[in-house]
Amino acid sequence: MVAAGRELTGCADTLAAEQDSGTAFLTLFAELVGAGATHRGPAEALAGAGFDIDAAAVAARCDVSGRLRELLAAAQRAGAIRSEITYADVKALMSGCLAYPGEDSRRVIDGVCRGLPPTDRPAGARTIQ
Repeated sequence: MVAAGRELTGCADTLAAEQDSGTAFLTLFAELVGAGATHRGPAEALAGAGFDIDAAAVAARCDVSGRLRELLAAAQRAGAIRSEITYADVKALMSGCLAYPGEDSRRVIDGVCRGLPPTDRPAGARTIQ
């Protein structure tokens, strides 16, 4: 899992350097959901055993969560992601994408990513009918 964390950290760094902040954030979001699906079993086993995955990742110099937080903040400063979205919201949305039981999770990920950028709707407007 450390190797996967380092790979994702490198991906985040490359995205931050080569893409605009909104694209970098949304691409990393999708990559992390894909990686989460691939490594779900080991991550859940470690978390269930009381293992602090985030702390271990920081110690191993593969702080993917930190990179995601940084990209979220940069995308929000650039106006590419809604300002009221928190890191906890992002984690919950990722969990929702991972819980999708179908084979084509790209459709769900795409739907989530389309809802994160700002819209011309007034703040607090409901989007579900």
